[in-house]
Amino acid sequence: TPDVYYSLVAEFKSGGEFIPLVDGKSNISLLNRKLYPQSNLAIESFNSGESESSANSLIDGDPGTWWHCAYRSGQYGVFGDVDFEIIIRLNEEIPVSAFSILRRNDTYATDLKAGRIEASRNGTDFEKVCDFYFGTAAEYSEPGPLFTVCDATPAKYLKVVCTESNRYSSGTNRLANI
Repeated sequence: TPDVYYSLVAEFKSGGEFIPLVDGKSNISLLNRKLYPQSNLAIESFNSGESESSANSLIDGDPGTWWHCAYRSGQYGVFGDVDFEIIIRLNEEIPVSAFSILRRNDTYATDLKAGRIEASRNGTDFEKVCDFYFGTAAEYSEPGPLFTVCDATPAKYLKVVCTESNRYSSGTNRLANI
């Protein structure tokens, strides 16, 4: 279908020892999406990282590598209790309607708590298209992926803004990774 969302109405019966609710009917929302290859992405800019090239790990396709914000003086860009921003350039303008976000896959998977994604056609004027929320470590301790949907928005640039953290270095430096 050309639309982003569509619904399927299903009727089901119990094949075991449970009782279907609401007269055995369910309305399931489905998402029609096309995956955009990571090879068609490039890092345009970012304001924080372990090094000047660390944001490239965000789009390298390897879940064993990740971008991590700067967490001490001398690393690239800003650090502290600030929002971290990464701008990604797409090879072409496309309508974006969903995002899959994966945090680092080790002990510190829960660093990133929440943020937002913004879209732009020109790389200058951004508008928020969705928020994302992993929650506290108790709510969601896995690295992800977290799947977030939004209304289809034409974009050539995407800005990922990390706004909340579950962990701080030295009590003041907010930490985030994707």
